[in-house]
Amino acid sequence: MAAGWDLRRVFFVLPTRITLHGDGWLTLHLREAQPARTVSREVILDVNDAGRWIRGIELLGGAEFDLARAVGPLNPRKRLSEESNGVTYDEEANAAFLYFSMRSRPPDAPETALKYSRSISANAELAFDSAGGLVWLRFSPRHTTGSLADFVSLIDAPLERFTAR
Repeated sequence: MAAGWDLRRVFFVLPTRITLHGDGWLTLHLREAQPARTVSREVILDVNDAGRWIRGIELLGGAEFDLARAVGPLNPRKRLSEESNGVTYDEEANAAFLYFSMRSRPPDAPETALKYSRSISANAELAFDSAGGLVWLRFSPRHTTGSLADFVSLIDAPLERFTAR
């Protein structure tokens, strides 16, 4: 690999950015594309003991959209493996897991900061391009304590703050 390459550009890193909305919602931008339609769907999030989001997000397929087509532009692996990066898609279960790049554990954080504690679900709005590929997800993690910034603080992605005018 050539010196000076940005590894975030060489490998597909999710999410590309996170927008925190003033109304308690957040948007995960997965790739740059023009959304053509949206669908409401439940998503599953993994959190640590402190209620902070870790690892990524699980999507289950349904009648509203083709999950294999939705994650296709994200170059999914067909099987689960020891690698915890990128996207996996299980055809039999019609389920996908989008692994996120995580920050290093802060020195003052407990050793369990990046360890799974439990899963929570949230109703989400999923946006798809004209070919059915997933572009972004928007949801509100209402059953967590603390701010949105705390909730996403372990995910390694640029944060944007949006407040309606």
